[in-house]
Amino acid sequence: MYKTINKYEKAVFTIITYGETNSRNDTATGFFINPSGIAIVPAHIFITNDSGVITLRNNKTYSVDKVISTHAMADLCLIKVIHSQNKSFDYIVPSLNTNAYQSETLVMCHPNDADNGLSFGQVTKVFQAPYIDRLVETSSNITHKSSGAPVINSRGDLIGISTKHNKKANTLFYSTHILNDSLWRKNNSDLPVRQYQTTSQMAVYMNSALINFMQKEWIESAKDFSRVLKLDSLNGKALMLRAESRRQYNNKHGRNLDLEKLKRTNTNTFLTDFFNAEYNRHNNYLKEAFINYIACIEKHENYAPALIKFGLLAMRLHNDKQTAENCFNKAIAAAPMYANGYYERGRFTFQHFDFYDRALKDINKAILLDPYLPGIYSIRGTLKMQIENYLGAIADYDIAIDIDGDDIYALFNRGIAYYNLGMKEQCCADWVKAEKLGHYKATKFLSQYCNGITTNKN
Repeated sequence: MYKTINKYEKAVFTIITYGETNSRNDTATGFFINPSGIAIVPAHIFITNDSGVITLRNNKTYSVDKVISTHAMADLCLIKVIHSQNKSFDYIVPSLNTNAYQSETLVMCHPNDADNGLSFGQVTKVFQAPYIDRLVETSSNITHKSSGAPVINSRGDLIGISTKHNKKANTLFYSTHILNDSLWRKNNSDLPVRQYQTTSQMAVYMNSALINFMQKEWIESAKDFSRVLKLDSLNGKALMLRAESRRQYNNKHGRNLDLEKLKRTNTNTFLTDFFNAEYNRHNNYLKEAFINYIACIEKHENYAPALIKFGLLAMRLHNDKQTAENCFNKAIAAAPMYANGYYERGRFTFQHFDFYDRALKDINKAILLDPYLPGIYSIRGTLKMQIENYLGAIADYDIAIDIDGDDIYALFNRGIAYYNLGMKEQCCADWVKAEKLGHYKATKFLSQYCNGITTNKN
């Protein structure tokens, strides 16, 4: 790791931007992604500024030549820096292994945020956000100044770009896959500076709105989408997402106004159908939800969340195993970093085909991507039980019970694993707890296997 730090810190810099009066306005962090001077920085630092200077960790300074492009939904832009002596810059190559979950992270942050500009933390949550894909929350304690900093995992891979959308928010990072998506908007050098400043402003509002949306801060999310709409009143994505935010906090009138405006602007957005499907599914209108998911997929055939939900409904309504399997496979191919695809395919394979090794491979992948999926350790424990790996099953049930001490299925099944290892006192203690929590089979197992066994019932 120290070798990695020494190598990468040569590519990391602090950026200061200036406005028309040549006064210092904002500062953030960035890093080079190729030797010719292309670097990634937060878009928000160019909202009111038109020039910038970067300072490397060795205190050498360079001027920003131009803003090349801005991401339409994320607080990111690409800049060009020119070396005065026509030399190349040290740079960091985004990892090809960003699909691997790593609990430990290192943010190479702004020097004022931590000693030596290094902030260590752990992954605490994973989101699959509309348009900006994978967002990961970490415990790193950084400020707004470290937006744009590279995020490194314990293997030394560049796995993300940090963002801090307000002072109270947790630290998040974008997956490096965002560098290759289709939402980058090239800035025309012939247009005035205010053109990319407006673009940056919209991106920052949209980014904040999406983050609040994923964190279920519905009112704040709606406010941010309103800010986007003040700049672009016909922005269909913002209208649709504000409508959903408003629905979530029961602003029916506001939601209906947004949906009416969407119809007038003839915005053909797949997420409108997706959220209608989610609403109908939540209220148990399953046939209507099924039709909504079809409409969503017709507009965006590779939208992984819709494919997964459609596959689940195909099984529930029609027992259509082939359609379900096709949907899960397509979702994984379209979004290989979306843990839910592997999670649902693994459960499906286990429940309907008994291919335990194949199912276990998918569940392992899901845990690598997102270890916070509900019940996932219990599922893996059960799969390990099927192949008689009882010690491995107990280890997974231990984690499941640490997460939720009232997980009756994990308690009951851990008892079975203990029984198969001849550890009767431990198994009976688990069944006693499961019985108290209402697991009906635990009573039967206690009477059948635990007569005369003393357990700690407290």
